[in-house]
Amino acid sequence: MKEYLCPYRLSEQAQKALESVGSSFSKQISFRDAWAFIGRSQLHGYSPFEEVLILLIWMLKRSLATVTWLLATVHDALTS
Repeated sequence: MKEYLCPYRLSEQAQKALESVGSSFSKQISFRDAWAFIGRSQLHGYSPFEEVLILLIWMLKRSLATVTWLLATVHDALTS
């Protein structure tokens, strides 16, 4: 079955090409996302930018979990 190619989305082939040269977020690019591919030779693992981005996402998730816990605690205290 031939895959429908949306002109506003990176094709699977383009995503694989970006991954082959080191992109770890190529599958997360959405329509109208601004992005740039910046490379560095002999870089293993995540780039310093990606490490900061991953840390920020982790911190945001942790903050949301803390706020959720706090709201549940307050709710329980008010309803008991």
